Amino acid sequence: MVWTRRLLGWLAPTCWLLACLVAVSAPTKEALVKRDLAELQGEWRAVAGERDGQLRPKAFLEALQVCVKDDVMTMTLGKRQQRLRLVLNPSVRPKTVDLVHLEGREKDEVWSGIYVLEGPRWKLCMAPPGQERPKDFFTRPGLGWELLILERKSALPASDK
Repeated sequence: MVWTRRLLGWLAPTCWLLACLVAVSAPTKEALVKRDLAELQGEWRAVAGERDGQLRPKAFLEALQVCVKDDVMTMTLGKRQQRLRLVLNPSVRPKTVDLVHLEGREKDEVWSGIYVLEGPRWKLCMAPPGQERPKDFFTRPGLGWELLILERKSALPASDK
């Protein structure tokens, strides 16, 4: 009984101290956003994709070009180009992203999605405006969800960052 009180007397302050250290050392949401945006800078190529549960054709994947500079992602497919603002939240699981159209008839429309960065790969699963944000990296027929797996082509030169 005495050893139990001693253990509890030692354990409670130790746990409190550890909790304080973890809280102080945990990166802020802003720091996590800055880190992920830094990792996204540069050019990406599509290596796989799906929409509505169907694989994207190889010709589509080869034609799609993605470039991230600062918090703007530019997607180019043939002559069509879309600029989207990346609004990241890497502090939740899965990490979330809102893609806000910056111009054209789709201006201010928001695609809600999730993402994961795995080394040179960036996986995105997005729902069109008005749809619920995906909770996993699978598309389903009829929802309009888009899954892209991108691979780093190159980083932006230091002078462009």
